[in-house]
Amino acid sequence: MIVKRLFKSVVFVALIASPLMLTAGEKEQKAAHELLQVGQYELLLCNNVDKVFKALSKMDPMIARHEVEIREFCQKNLTSESFTNELADVYAGIFTEKELKEIIKFYKSKTGKKMVETYPEVMKRMEGLAELHILRNLNELVEILLEKTHKTA
Repeated sequence: MIVKRLFKSVVFVALIASPLMLTAGEKEQKAAHELLQVGQYELLLCNNVDKVFKALSKMDPMIARHEVEIREFCQKNLTSESFTNELADVYAGIFTEKELKEIIKFYKSKTGKKMVETYPEVMKRMEGLAELHILRNLNELVEILLEKTHKTA
């Protein structure tokens, strides 16, 4: 059951990301790899793995029993050379070499470095705000779902 849910999540992410996998030129590739390094993408991925693991554990407490294995699996697969190359393809397929260099220049600036360092905290606060706003308006969602359920019944 746990493996099936995890597999579905991985397939879902792959399906969303696949249209973004565009072939890019060598210059764009090089700039995209530099962006990943300067932007500390591995640190961001580790933070995201933590968030995903916590969310999955809340949905299914049995997942918590496999924390070590799940984290090792994610670490191995999300920091591999092939994953890094595919992620660089995403950036290189969306941005030109010039745009990538401009982003890199920003990340190397004092403000850009601060952005990279504080990104996990900003995301944590944003998630908290989103959750708060959803909870504040949860009654509206319940009404919408009940109305739809009554119409289809």
